[in-house]
Amino acid sequence: MPFKVQNGKDSYTREIKEYEMYYKDHIKPFEPSFIDLLADNMCPVDKDEVFATSGDSPKTALLSSVSCTDQLICYFDQDELLGIGGVGLEPNGDGIPWFLRTNYFHSWKLKNLRSFMRSTRSWIEHMGEIYPAMYNYVDARNKESINWLQHLGFRFTNTVDNYGFLKIPFIKFEKYNG
Repeated sequence: MPFKVQNGKDSYTREIKEYEMYYKDHIKPFEPSFIDLLADNMCPVDKDEVFATSGDSPKTALLSSVSCTDQLICYFDQDELLGIGGVGLEPNGDGIPWFLRTNYFHSWKLKNLRSFMRSTRSWIEHMGEIYPAMYNYVDARNKESINWLQHLGFRFTNTVDNYGFLKIPFIKFEKYNG
């Protein structure tokens, strides 16, 4: 979308991509201390999903996810961590998106739903320029995440009845770009 920029004496128009305008207001560069902060304050739904997937503790899952992530995002409300997520890179160039939230995230989201939806959608649009396709699996019990993923434009392609460590239903979600 064209965006008029003025610097006091002259102005010009340049193309600003929509994602540039939203998600960057909510992120901070990764710091190792964020892992403990999130692991100690992870929301119960995400703790359950992490355990169901791998049998791991929140900290072990975060360390593993962060180490395998190509694009990492630390999502904040000023100085309060809301969550950490990213996109892992598959050998074929596809991305594996993930996002784990703090307990504070849910109360913040209730007051800032529009901002959250807009900023996360813009981040996914940005990731769509990097990855030809993105996919992962979501715990079928996690209705909030399923609704959010649908808003982000992901399609749900199949259910795996015996997925992960707990062998419970997970739903594959996918998004193809281009």
